Amino acid sequence: MGDPHYRTFDGRLFDFMGTCTYVIAKHCGKDRNLPAFEVLAQNENRGSLGVSYVGLVMVKVYNVTITVVRSERGRVRIDNSLWSLPIVLNNSKLNLFQCGRSAVIESDFGLTVRYDWDHNLVVTLSNTFAGKTCGLCGNFNGIPTDDFTTPTGTQESGVVAFGSSWKVPGFGDEPNCRDDCVGGCDSCNSHLMTKYGHDLFCGLITKEKGPFTSCHPVIDPQAYLENCKYDLCMGGGLQQFLCKTLETYTQACQDAGIQVQDWRKMAKCFAKCPANSHYELCGNACPATCSDPTAPSKCKRPCVETCTCDNGFVLSGDECVPAVKCGCTYEGHYVPAGEAFWADQSCKRWCKCIPGSRRVECQDKGCGAGQQCKVVNGIRNCQAVSYSTCHATGDPHYVTFDKVRFDFQGTCVYQLAALCSKDPELVPFEVLVQNDRGSKVVSYTKLVQIKVYSTSIVITQTHKGLIMVNDELVNLPVNLKDGKIYVYKSGWDAVVTTDFGLKVSFNWKSAAFVTLPSNYKGAVCGLCGNYNDKPQDDLIPKDGNKPAKPTDFGSSWRVAEIPGCVVLE
Repeated sequence: MGDPHYRTFDGRLFDFMGTCTYVIAKHCGKDRNLPAFEVLAQNENRGSLGVSYVGLVMVKVYNVTITVVRSERGRVRIDNSLWSLPIVLNNSKLNLFQCGRSAVIESDFGLTVRYDWDHNLVVTLSNTFAGKTCGLCGNFNGIPTDDFTTPTGTQESGVVAFGSSWKVPGFGDEPNCRDDCVGGCDSCNSHLMTKYGHDLFCGLITKEKGPFTSCHPVIDPQAYLENCKYDLCMGGGLQQFLCKTLETYTQACQDAGIQVQDWRKMAKCFAKCPANSHYELCGNACPATCSDPTAPSKCKRPCVETCTCDNGFVLSGDECVPAVKCGCTYEGHYVPAGEAFWADQSCKRWCKCIPGSRRVECQDKGCGAGQQCKVVNGIRNCQAVSYSTCHATGDPHYVTFDKVRFDFQGTCVYQLAALCSKDPELVPFEVLVQNDRGSKVVSYTKLVQIKVYSTSIVITQTHKGLIMVNDELVNLPVNLKDGKIYVYKSGWDAVVTTDFGLKVSFNWKSAAFVTLPSNYKGAVCGLCGNYNDKPQDDLIPKDGNKPAKPTDFGSSWRVAEIPGCVVLE
């Protein structure tokens, strides 16, 4: 049901706050005529340590592992590769597609798994598996009271003992996960529970002559009301918790073929839709996609809350695009135009969907220097073998990527590090620093500017706790360029990370650090040196051919003069 609220196949309700990875459902019977399957969920805390949410769903079926990860909207991972929906696998035995706001994994034997890339997971199973399942969803034998069965076949009376018995070891942040709330599970006081039960809040679910009235006889609203009050209370009354529960109840009603009234205006839960799409309370459950533009006309599913592409646009991954900008199909997988992928398990065959052609072109390539093919965070790619960090700290003491230490007291704007190679495989970037005169003798780092993906990010002493993105002040954390850049606060530092391994941190005061992956070795230049594993050539000035003293080396990397800037000897 989402959040920490569970409803088993047999209708037993319970709350479980574990933040590890658990078996939700799997085939445990001895009937070999039924296919084996397993559905796992990894839970996580977000803000409050008293509430857990589903952050990742894994389905193992037909020797394929499908993983749906929070925020990877419109995409799923298949055996450690990230793909856009829709996807057809195993001669149409598995269909993966988007329905409303959710990813749907549908098998030919009656298993359907739906996850909304946020918090709500629904597993549906045909009656042929009755009495033959196990996991947190119970044994599906029609008797709710025996659903707390552990892997050893014993019955547990407590939720935590039952939940932890289905924990799957060896996933993600396993050492940090808990089967219970950190510091014990908080309870809400009755005053707040009463407040959140009013019509202005969760009471909207049960309100007579309200938006959900027609659904009450079919889907009992009481459990949703209690879940809503609890979530709102534990979430400090934030609107998003109310909206999520109302979305969940709406989905349950629509699944049952019951249409609800527009509740979003009453609850002040305003829907946001991507470019070239619009919100529909009762929209077509089968969106028009690049793979199947006529899908809506053949749809037999009940309507869903959804963002529907505007006329003239179809769904490509998680974007609505004109049909002429559609991508390609490769072995049953949809690939948006311009996207590239590895077509094998060893990063040897690199393929790309050529824009405008609907054609995939492949080449034998392999990983570049300083990289190796491996799986990191569930994705197979060419990954850096190592990393190195350059320091600019105090009254500037510099340490290059190749570990050369020097002092340089200039107070102009200097290039700390940038891509200086013409290698098309490397993403261009630039990191600039401006130093400030702390006294007549020394200078300090005052400002750091990162230029990457046509975006300027400035971290400066003038705006502590904030950053400037393209000259506008922005709060942290923030995702930029569709997740290619992520900026967040860690301790006293602002940290900028990119999808290609560049990491820059600055404490809004005097200490700046730049970290680069090993595939940038020998391809960068600036005060941080050339990162070629040869310390002896790090202090060669720009356009020079032999090492110089730090003052001359530093001055050569000046990129801008500002009034009054000097080089202090």
